[in-house]
Amino acid sequence: MLAVFTQLVFLMFYFNVFARHKSKSIRAEYPEFLPVSLLIIARDESPNLKELLPLLLNQDYPAFEIFILDDFSSDDTAEWLPGFAAQFPKIRYARLNEASGKKSSLDQAIHHLSHDFVLLTDADCRPASSNWISLMVEAASSETEAVLGYSPYFQQPGWLNELIGLETAYTATIYFSFALNHHPYMGVGRNLLYRKQSLIKHFRPFRYPEVLSGDDDLTINAMGNGPGISIQYDPASWVFSIPKKDWKAWINQKKRHVSTARYYKISDQVLLMLFYSSLVISWVLALGLGFINPWIWAGWIGIKAGCFNRIIRPCLIKLGLDLSFIKWLRAEAIYTLGLIYLFPFSTGKKWNKW
Repeated sequence: MLAVFTQLVFLMFYFNVFARHKSKSIRAEYPEFLPVSLLIIARDESPNLKELLPLLLNQDYPAFEIFILDDFSSDDTAEWLPGFAAQFPKIRYARLNEASGKKSSLDQAIHHLSHDFVLLTDADCRPASSNWISLMVEAASSETEAVLGYSPYFQQPGWLNELIGLETAYTATIYFSFALNHHPYMGVGRNLLYRKQSLIKHFRPFRYPEVLSGDDDLTINAMGNGPGISIQYDPASWVFSIPKKDWKAWINQKKRHVSTARYYKISDQVLLMLFYSSLVISWVLALGLGFINPWIWAGWIGIKAGCFNRIIRPCLIKLGLDLSFIKWLRAEAIYTLGLIYLFPFSTGKKWNKW
C-alpha cells in the first residue's frame, strides 16, 4: 500500500499546511497603497467586457488602471470600446493589427503598463467583490514577486460541475500548499498579481513556441523557490469564471492545461507525478482488492473518511466547496478516471488546439 502511504505524506506535509493556514483580513484603509495595472488580453469578448468593465471600475482601490489589449477581435469590440474607454480615465485600450495569440499579446502589453504591480484576469471572469484589488495587493510584501489568487467556477447543478469544483479546489490546494512550503510551481492567470519587473524577467513567451497556454504556470515555475510568492484566498478576493457546459469541452480544456506540466522543473514534475499517480493507484488497488477482501475496502474507506474530515474538508471549505463525504468520494472517483484519461497529454502528447 505504498500508494496510500504516499497520499498520506502529501496530505500531512502539503494539504495540512494549507488546511491550518490563516488568511489575512482586509484593511479598512490604504495608507500605503500601491498603484496597480489591471491587464486583460481579449479576443472576441465583447459581451463579457461589457459586463466586466463596470465591475472593475467599481473596485474600492485608490490607484489603478485598466489596460485592455484587443487581440484583433472580429466582433464589435473595436466599435464601442474606444468610445467607452474615453469616458473613464482609468481605462486604456489598444488594438493589435493582427491576431497574435495570448502569449505574444501579453508580451507586448507588459511594456505599456504604467504601474509596478500587474494584476491579470480574463474577460469572462467576475471579481467576487469590490475589494478584489485591495486584497490581492494586501498579500504582497517588499519581497513579493507574485501573489497567487483563487479563481473558482460558478457553481451549477450536475455531476460535471461537481467534478469541476473539486478539480479546481484540488489544484488550488496543491499550488497554495506548495507555495506555503516555499516551493511554488504554478498560478492561475484569471487571478494573479505580479511585480512588473519580475514578470518581465521571468516571462518567456518564445521559449516554448509549441505551447499555447500555461504561460502563468511556466512564469511562476521560473521564479524559483523562496518567500517571493505569496497567496491570497480570502473569499472577497476570488475571481469567478464560467465553467464548461459539457464533458467534451471540459476534457479539451484539461488537455490544454495538463500539456504544460511537462515543461515544469523536474523536481515539480516528480512531486506532482507522485501525488497524482498515488491517488490513481490507491483507487485502483482499493477497488480491485476490495472484491477479493471486503475488509480492505472497508479499511481504505475508513482512512479516506479520516483524511477527509481532518484535512481535505477544511481545505475545500476554505475554497467555497462544502461537500459531504459521499459527494466528495463520488467526485474524486470521477476525477481519478479523468486523470487516467489525461495522463498521456501531461507527458508526451502535444495539444496545440487554441
